[in-house]
Amino acid sequence: MPHLRSRMQPAPISDGSWHTLLLTMEEPSAYSSRWHLQLDDSTNTTLLGNAGNLDFLKSNTFIVLAENFTGCLGHVDIGGLLLPLASHPLYPQPEQFVQVSSRPLLLGCRGEDVCSSNPCHHKGSCLDLFNAFSCACQPGWEGPLCETNTDDCKSSPCLHGECKDLVGDFQCVCQKGFIGKRCHINVDDCVRHQCQNGGICVDGVYSYSCKCPPEYSGPLCE
Repeated sequence: MPHLRSRMQPAPISDGSWHTLLLTMEEPSAYSSRWHLQLDDSTNTTLLGNAGNLDFLKSNTFIVLAENFTGCLGHVDIGGLLLPLASHPLYPQPEQFVQVSSRPLLLGCRGEDVCSSNPCHHKGSCLDLFNAFSCACQPGWEGPLCETNTDDCKSSPCLHGECKDLVGDFQCVCQKGFIGKRCHINVDDCVRHQCQNGGICVDGVYSYSCKCPPEYSGPLCE
């Protein structure tokens, strides 16, 4: 059979869940046809190139299964003919597959307990992905093993101050005249102003000035 090349977008399948892979001919009755590949409920992907039909199943044919595959196989059929993986029943169709390898099959689908060693640091949650794992990190931590403290100052959150990185948070040391979580609030210096004689206080940054009536002058309209 000629080689076929897929244009399917890469999709993760080593995630500890069962997946269904369906390979079908576009024209089943043709001698040679394009083939379609479908993973789970995705849209059919047409493979590049043509390949022959399944007439070879009518002859004595050896099927090499999962030669370069690591994982678990469930229900497998080729051309509607079930492969006798776990048992050897006789199916109603005249053609049958029989196991010719003496190598025993391992029943059950169990991967290594990859989370038993608690590989995720800083109280991260380990997700078993069948002989692989990923870590769901607590806020403030990142990296494959949640080993890196997230730089919460990376986005420059302090508008008028210096940022200090914490675990899952940050602290702003504000410049004089500013307050607030992000040093974004200008302190109203007129709250305790000392403008006299009806002078109007004008707030500045860590300062204020007095707008005096015509008959008064001086910093405080004194």
